[in-house]
Amino acid sequence: MLSVIAATMKLDSSELVLVAEKVRIVSLQDADAPTFVKAYNGQHVATGFEDAVIQHSSSIPDLVGIAFDTLRQFCGGSSNDEEVIKATVAAATRVARRTGAFVMLPHHTGKQHHRAGQDDMYTGTGSAALADNSRFVLVLRKLSEDEAKKVGDSALAAAAAGGLLKLSSARGSLRVSPPDPMYLHRDGYLFERVVADARARDIDHAELQHKVMAAIRDGAHSRNAIENKVGGRRTSLLGEIDRLLHAGLIAEDRGAQKLARGVSPLRLTAAGSALLAHEAGSVPNDSPPKAGNRGTTRPD
Repeated sequence: MLSVIAATMKLDSSELVLVAEKVRIVSLQDADAPTFVKAYNGQHVATGFEDAVIQHSSSIPDLVGIAFDTLRQFCGGSSNDEEVIKATVAAATRVARRTGAFVMLPHHTGKQHHRAGQDDMYTGTGSAALADNSRFVLVLRKLSEDEAKKVGDSALAAAAAGGLLKLSSARGSLRVSPPDPMYLHRDGYLFERVVADARARDIDHAELQHKVMAAIRDGAHSRNAIENKVGGRRTSLLGEIDRLLHAGLIAEDRGAQKLARGVSPLRLTAAGSALLAHEAGSVPNDSPPKAGNRGTTRPD
């Protein structure tokens, strides 16, 4: 398989030498227990498979990363079973700590998430324990031509030529800022990076801004309530709320009843209501809110 990939990519002699030195594809089909857990007396127990992986990896002095492709093949049980997933991620974490390499667990996104174009950390099928117990979550999915238009002309051309992929960071570390999405065009084993137009980020920002303001208008007055309505990456969402506060499009309603933990509810300002109404193609209602109802936003 590795030789087929190298031939398809038309690597030169120096690149072939590098692949031979740095890349390993190991088949575990004949292994006694090629899974991290197994069923025993109606329960799932650890197999110690990670110890065999660690021992094999010791022969690679410059090991960088290990990918277990796919999660379903190596977990040893249903990906819907929280205990199976927790044991698998724990075993993968031990491999990473003992070898000093990253460990990747490729998995499948849900069909409904894919159709809806969702990129959040819980788009993977099965138990949410996979995202909750992994340090980073990256989402790779194919974009529609309508989505590609927002990225730019080069992305639209790539989509028309056979598909455009988007790789985005759906969950990261507090110490590592999430990178911008990466757009890729795939042709067989060949991947070519597609550079997004400068306006793509502005479009994404405008869409998130509209979603946050619409959520507040529709009754989501806390950050958690907005997150439940809007979804997506929490760090981006909280950053957008801070930008809207700074821009004066939303404000904390300090005269209204406090929310949990003494936090003031969020509301649209007059400028925010006007902008949202303008985007919807309607005229805002400039009448003041009724007395005793300061915690709500008036309709457009």
